[in-house]
This record gives sequence, structure tokens and C-alpha cells, in this order.
Amino acid sequence: MESQMLLYYKNKLLEEKNRVLETIDSILKNGMAENQREEVEELSLIDNHPADFGSEMFEKERRYALLDNEKEIISRIENALSRIENGSYGKCEICGSDIPKERLDFMPYATTCVECESKKANYKTYKYDRPVEEEVLKPFGRSFMDISADMENDIMYDDEDAWQDVAQYEKRPGIIRNFDDLKGEFTSKSETKADGGIVEPTDNISNEQYRKQLP
Repeated sequence: MESQMLLYYKNKLLEEKNRVLETIDSILKNGMAENQREEVEELSLIDNHPADFGSEMFEKERRYALLDNEKEIISRIENALSRIENGSYGKCEICGSDIPKERLDFMPYATTCVECESKKANYKTYKYDRPVEEEVLKPFGRSFMDISADMENDIMYDDEDAWQDVAQYEKRPGIIRNFDDLKGEFTSKSETKADGGIVEPTDNISNEQYRKQLP
């Protein structure tokens, strides 16, 4: 890349860095109290249920997420500035081709071309991109083989089958996963009508029977 273009993108990166630093400063000044008590202006949080501060907690987590995102951009900008100094700026770090000017104008700290970025962001790439160590660590490596590229047609007993064998015991009569959506699929009809899932005889004792025993 020509020195004139490098100077142009260097200035563009510095401008972007200043903008991000201003954003970080704004996040820190607005609502980023040192502790939650100062943020909600309460003398004590002991007598309050945690759910009462759900909105405040969400806002705090959101600000931290925004802050981490801006810090990540700063890191990428610093990396781009160092690549300008060593002469590798504007080259795709994966295929080595030139990154289009349009992409650098939009994102001056980009390190990959559009094609390589699309491949990197492809779900199937992440799906099959497993650590190479798993090839030599069997049987301690990956054993959920249903999403393995070279195991799609294989029929074998793996961790997923073991999990399904264990999970089926949750569907036996008497095990209710969701009391609000009880439609009989987890409880037999005889059990529902007779004892309603009572485990021990003492569980069937009602308050009315207890009150009748009182003097």
C-alpha cells in the first residue's frame, strides 16, 4: 500500500480511537458506580429481594457489555496501527490478499477480506472446527459424533446415546418436569386419578385430617 494511503488510514484509525475513548469515558461517567448500593441509592440491600433489582442489574450488565465491546475495538485499532508500522496493513491475515478499499474505509481495523471473513463466520466452519488434539486423545476426545464432518454416516454408540439412555428415566410415570403443563405424558392415568404422584402414604394426609385429630 502506498505511503499516502497508509497515512490516510492511520489518521482514520486515530480518529476512530479518539471516538471510542470518548464513548468509554461516557460509559464510565454515566451510571458506572463503584458498588451497587451507590448506584441504586439505597442504604442497605439486605432487606430487598434480589428480584427487586432485576432492572438495575440488567442495566449494569449491559453497560459492562458495551464497555467490553469498546475495549475490544481499541485493541483492534492498536493492532492495526502496529501493522501499519511493520508494513502488513491492508493484507488479509488468512489468505494474504489485499483487503478492498471499501472494506477498510468502513472498518479501518479489519484484518481479513470479505471472503475469508464470511468463511470464518460460517456456522459450519465453527461446527466442524475442532481442536486437533481430539484426533489423538480418543476415547477422551469429542464423542458427540452427530456433527462430525467425517462421522456423518457412522452408526456408533457415543456420548449422545448415553445421555439419551439416562434422560429416558425422567419420562417414567410420576416424574413431572413442568407442573403448569401437565397433560399426562409424564404421569400415568391411574397414578393421576388415584394418588396424584404420592410417594409415601404420609404424603396423602391432608390438613383436614390433621385438624380432626386436634382436641
